[in-house]
Amino acid sequence: MTPEFWAIMGVGVALGVLMFYLFSSLDRRLSTVSSDVAALRERMAKLEGAMDGFIAGQRGLLDQKGH
Repeated sequence: MTPEFWAIMGVGVALGVLMFYLFSSLDRRLSTVSSDVAALRERMAKLEGAMDGFIAGQRGLLDQKGH
């Protein structure tokens, strides 16, 4: 086996290890982003509920004043 063959094999292994490291790091970061988005979704749902209640209350006040 020639030195060129071993150099090609070494570069291939090094690239494989590097890609594995980068993709596992990317997976961890995407998991963090996913959990952050889920938390924001819950907060937005609470705000939407509060706004719906507020608007319903305002409509009730307007209906009472109109009668």
